[in-house]
Amino acid sequence: KVADYGITVTLDDTGQDLKRNLREVDYTRLNKAEAERKVAYSNIEKLMPFYNKDLVVHYGNKVATTDKLYTTELLDVVPMKDDEVVTDINNKKNSINKVMLHFKDNTVEYLDVTFKENFINSQVIEYNVTGKEYIFTPEAFVSDYTAITNNVLSDLQNVTLNSEATKKVLG
Repeated sequence: KVADYGITVTLDDTGQDLKRNLREVDYTRLNKAEAERKVAYSNIEKLMPFYNKDLVVHYGNKVATTDKLYTTELLDVVPMKDDEVVTDINNKKNSINKVMLHFKDNTVEYLDVTFKENFINSQVIEYNVTGKEYIFTPEAFVSDYTAITNNVLSDLQNVTLNSEATKKVLG
């Protein structure tokens, strides 16, 4: 079907396109930043993706020099409940009790967290990191879709999915 549209695709330039989209903040140029904490700032940005540069530097300055977040690049932060990955943050935000940190050197660490609050913007949630002076915020907006679901549910319950009329509309 793609050939019918006359679309041709190559991956020759993909690497260059991705490089053009790469965004890297030099936190060491900010007030109160310390050059030797560059890795910590980058890692805190991954733990707190919705915050401004100054707050990233503030919390990055609180990362202990003995902490792996100070020395090793963090690739990913995964919210968990006990030993299970939490993918439905919206419905399970109160049950998240740890985060898995995956580092560039292929090591993994776990940090215990406790639900702190919904941030001023109620779609952003925060967790305290046990024994640390920084926080964790999942890289996802939390929204309550109950009202929308309730509004459309009665209409959808009247739809017969396997009817001739539905097949005609859907093609």
